[in-house]
Amino acid sequence: MDRRDLDYEVYIGIDVGKSSDYLVALPRDSDEPILEESVRQSEPEIRRAQAEASSHGRSVVCVDQCDGFGLFAVRCARSVGLDVVHIPPRSFRRLADAYGEDKTDPIDARIIAQACRTAPWLVEPLPERSEVVAEIRVLSQRRAETVRDRTRRYNGMHALLQMVSPALEELFSGNRLHSALAIDVPAAYGGPNGLRDAGEQAAAAWASELPGCGARGPRKVSECFAAIADETVTVPAAQIIEREIMREAAKVRETNEAVSEYDVEIERLCALAPEVSVLNSVPSIGRVYAAGGAVGQILEGEEAQGREQAPEGRDDQRGQERLSPRRAVPGVLRAQARRGEVGHAGDLGSREEARQPHIRAIEERKAI
Repeated sequence: MDRRDLDYEVYIGIDVGKSSDYLVALPRDSDEPILEESVRQSEPEIRRAQAEASSHGRSVVCVDQCDGFGLFAVRCARSVGLDVVHIPPRSFRRLADAYGEDKTDPIDARIIAQACRTAPWLVEPLPERSEVVAEIRVLSQRRAETVRDRTRRYNGMHALLQMVSPALEELFSGNRLHSALAIDVPAAYGGPNGLRDAGEQAAAAWASELPGCGARGPRKVSECFAAIADETVTVPAAQIIEREIMREAAKVRETNEAVSEYDVEIERLCALAPEVSVLNSVPSIGRVYAAGGAVGQILEGEEAQGREQAPEGRDDQRGQERLSPRRAVPGVLRAQARRGEVGHAGDLGSREEARQPHIRAIEERKAI
């Protein structure tokens, strides 16, 4: 699909949301919507609205999010044979800024549809992704979220340790933060009171049986008791704090296991994706990180197809300066709009000209 030649009879703009989508369908030669309504995020509702809009001729669906909340609308459109494009968030924000209207779902959906119809170089084709690439993307996103959650748990656990025993917190800080013993000891005993209640001999015997620790376990326990030997004061709510330390440490251990499971699954899928092997061949880059980089590059390449091509009838270099989302900034956009150039927001003429179709539709609705 050439984004500069989106020649359709109906342009369906969808502003996707968590619980509902707002859909506006515009015909090729009119600003009067064929269909304008809010639909729930359910397959029957989305299919019905898309079918009703596409019944007026060959149609294209344009969304502002192709992943996350927008994934369902994209899949529904493709399942019935509709072409799908999307407008990148950066382009959409600048286009909405050129319109200068308040941000509402109906306005956003209309802007999306008008951009697809009037400024096709602003939208990006949305090719089908292979199942393997889609799976790697989802797993990489979930892994990244789990790692962030693990970091939050680490920080919470050490903040609590600092409250009851600065010496213990210092013992498990720095490069030793992510060692197994730095999690296992707080998970088992919480803090200084839990260690003292268990006793050094019992704690050392427990640590000696931890997998892969060997002599390091009893030695670390001995360091813990040496660290808390000079701490005689008890802080308020120490029992509650140490209980929460144990809970946070257990959550850290769970997230560690989840990350390891994601790594195994991602590595298995990477063997089926030739794109990953290119990055994986670089020294010191493993398959998990190569997968994240490769998937990002694959998707960026898919969504940027044709970005290097300026619209017909334009000087290529000037078109690049205006249309490149990395080079245009809102301040420049507004300055161009005041001069009668819309810049990155599309070759729609002056700012007022760009806003006229939407203003007329609003006035007509008010008149009714």
